Amino acid sequence: MGKTNVDDLTVEDANEEASGRGEVAAELANIKADLDSIETLINQIKANFNSTLTKLDSDADVGDTDYSSLNSVDTSDVSVDTK
Repeated sequence: MGKTNVDDLTVEDANEEASGRGEVAAELANIKADLDSIETLINQIKANFNSTLTKLDSDADVGDTDYSSLNSVDTSDVSVDTK
């Protein structure tokens, strides 16, 4: 692609070039806004995920459960036949 000599441009050419640059700038601004929205969504997903993990960890905390009954066996109804 060759360079355009500024002296060869008309006012119409210059306006068209400026318009094209403006369109590109506007499109880039739209892309940036879309990327910002995506980043916000990703951050929300991360926060929800971390919150869920914290809740699961809290629900799965076995430290609050009393397992002392597992160490004893009720033998009151056991009989032994000694024939």
